[in-house]
Amino acid sequence: MPLVAQIVCDNCQAVKRVTNHWYDIWVENNSFSLKPLAADWSKNLPDRSHQYFCGRFCALEALTRWMNKLCTETERFPKI
Repeated sequence: MPLVAQIVCDNCQAVKRVTNHWYDIWVENNSFSLKPLAADWSKNLPDRSHQYFCGRFCALEALTRWMNKLCTETERFPKI
């Protein structure tokens, strides 16, 4: 029996459908990258460092959380 890949939104747990406009987000070295999820996403196994969001509102929530975390991290260090 073949394995069927399925993507679930990392914010609201919605399941990817054919017509959804999803986004692929990953954070690396204090860099936030966002791009539309490729139509052929199932050809490659999803990378664990990537997060998937079902639309712009969920993607914006992820960006806001990342920016808030970044701000709190920089506030811990005294300014010279």
